[in-house]
Amino acid sequence: MHLPETVTLKQNAFAVATIDIPTSSVYVLIDNELPGQRTNDSSQLHAITDEWLRQNEHVAMRVPSAIIQHEYNYLINPSHSLFSEITLKSVNPFSFDKRAFGKVLLT
Repeated sequence: MHLPETVTLKQNAFAVATIDIPTSSVYVLIDNELPGQRTNDSSQLHAITDEWLRQNEHVAMRVPSAIIQHEYNYLINPSHSLFSEITLKSVNPFSFDKRAFGKVLLT
């Protein structure tokens, strides 16, 4: 987990937003395009995303999560012409389950 030994998270301060992205304009970054073991040296990752933004061919890029295996994160390019077609579908409150944390204080 990427948290200090003790941290306080305020309940009801988080939300989950669901968006609709034009799937025809999503670049899928696959694991073998990423630097090995994804160390703390993020310069290679920065180079990949900088190049993706410079090319401006896709409104979003799907990248493998560094924390949860078989999950993905989406980077959104606000400069892309299809950016305005991304729609917000819902926003729902999110609360952390107290069982998932050891020394994390939930208030």
